[in-house]
Amino acid sequence: MREQVSARGPAPALFADCLLSDRPRPLLLLFDRCSDMATPLLHTSSYQALIDDLLDHRLNRVTVDVSGKDGSAPKRRTYDLNSQTDSFLQRHAGSLFPEAVEANEVELAEVSKRETELRSHPRSSENESDNNVGLTASPGGAGTGKELSEAIESLPEILNRKANLEAHTNILQAVMKQIAAREVPTFFEVEQTIISTGRVDKAAVTGLLKDGKKGNLNDKARLLGIVAASGDASATKSAEEIDAAFSTGCHAMATPPTEDQINQVLAAVAFVRRLQSLQTPISQRLASGGSKGGAALTALFNTSMNTATSLMAHATSFLTTKFSPAYVTRVTYSLAEGKQCPEEDSFCMLDPRAKPNDLVDLRGQKYSEVIVFVLGGGCYAEYFNLQELLKIKGASSGMLKSLTYGCSELVSGDSFLNQLQQLGTPGGNK
Repeated sequence: MREQVSARGPAPALFADCLLSDRPRPLLLLFDRCSDMATPLLHTSSYQALIDDLLDHRLNRVTVDVSGKDGSAPKRRTYDLNSQTDSFLQRHAGSLFPEAVEANEVELAEVSKRETELRSHPRSSENESDNNVGLTASPGGAGTGKELSEAIESLPEILNRKANLEAHTNILQAVMKQIAAREVPTFFEVEQTIISTGRVDKAAVTGLLKDGKKGNLNDKARLLGIVAASGDASATKSAEEIDAAFSTGCHAMATPPTEDQINQVLAAVAFVRRLQSLQTPISQRLASGGSKGGAALTALFNTSMNTATSLMAHATSFLTTKFSPAYVTRVTYSLAEGKQCPEEDSFCMLDPRAKPNDLVDLRGQKYSEVIVFVLGGGCYAEYFNLQELLKIKGASSGMLKSLTYGCSELVSGDSFLNQLQQLGTPGGNK
């Protein structure tokens, strides 16, 4: 690793300035997905993360069914989601879903109002533009040329912005339909309780798993996987009972999955339990003396987040649930701020400036720039969780100023579940 990140290694563009100057050096954190298998399985709350989780989203393109006019059959439409050119996505990719809905409604109303104002002017055959907008001289003729020029120049921009907002309206509606159809709010609340406390409410989990009307096979499988990844002792002792509740719920669905599909999920969960037995349970991570940094981070999040409201609050009220920093976020915060954390001893510390036989100890140091890379798959939920950390630390005049996130591949909850099923099947990981 020292050779790879040295000035002569293959990554000089990333570290050259820091290695060859007195500028503060960045901290590179490499995480193994096995250290936190719960986060990719979570039902999430931010706009782009929900798109990736609930819709047909691949390579920054999303395909949705758009209802036709006058009750005609829905049509499939594909939209490009480019954060470099899509202004709405730039502002609201990491926003809570209700906030994105409200922003879309407000901005679309403003744009439509401005378009109506331009089109409401009496038409003039001499001044009619390509967009069929005409303007007449104001009384006295003052400023006519300037007003006409500004109107003609602004109209194409307004129409482009309106088309962009209408596209996001269709995407938001598609997400809303999935949220309501799959009872995502209920799963979100139960999962957040597990992640924030490290403890499993067996009654709530088994009740949700048994209910054949809530969620589909993957929703229930992901919850079961999160329970297994939590490492909660009581849940481990009740593993057979929880697995049985999952099977009961699957058989109670309107369209039950096959026994083979159910067994594949149970094999994947058994695989997660085997891996989790080698890790520290979430409850111990949160309860250890080194978790003060995590508690401080939670307080920062809670004080900085405003309660979101929405006209569709009946389906999105779950998104105002108390926020919980993810595992990667907690560890990144602690190490970047030089705070102790229970996971600190599990990291191998390397310094490209150190000599081969030198003992490297980076504990207690603070960093303004952190690069996080996850081996084994990352997710939008993890990325936006880290971005929220950067936003809050920046607002509180903290040391951390730059945070870069990367991963070996970007996975949704369903795709990560599929990988676990392959690994849990005998011979599936060959």
